[in-house]
Amino acid sequence: TPLDTRIELFAFDDSPAQLIDTEQGMTALGSLLRYELLQDRSDLIGEPAILLMNDMRTSSQHLWIAGQDGTGGADGIGSMESTNDKQDRTTLTWTEGVDFSFDSSGGEEQGTLKEVICNGNVVLSDQGNFINCESLTVSFASDGNGSSSPTSAIATGGVKAISASQTLWADE
Repeated sequence: TPLDTRIELFAFDDSPAQLIDTEQGMTALGSLLRYELLQDRSDLIGEPAILLMNDMRTSSQHLWIAGQDGTGGADGIGSMESTNDKQDRTTLTWTEGVDFSFDSSGGEEQGTLKEVICNGNVVLSDQGNFINCESLTVSFASDGNGSSSPTSAIATGGVKAISASQTLWADE
């Protein structure tokens, strides 16, 4: 029934469970993929679980999204890396998890990314530049086409920003 439907896909010893959504441009790989209809919640668990979407590869032991609540996260150690063909790829790593929030207003912006908060020994690298901090909060704005783009990023806690010509230390 709609009140208790749950779908689970399990990995084989030699092959991960795999979900491919061509409409969303997404592939998920893990030891367990679970979707709970009533809560509109998806869980991806693995060693690591891998989500490929929008030219980004995200990996963690547990990735989840609760569509009804407009929340999601990556538990524990993880990383995000651009998968485009550029030589200098953007990478983001963390040790204490990530919290995602999505627009759940019910309007045209429904489901677009609003905020990402990375916690614990966060390292962001892009084109030879680095930011190290304890927490990184990235805010996003909807582009009106069902996607969102970053608008600001705030690094806090022992911030160290490094480029080829300078190093900056700050609390925020």
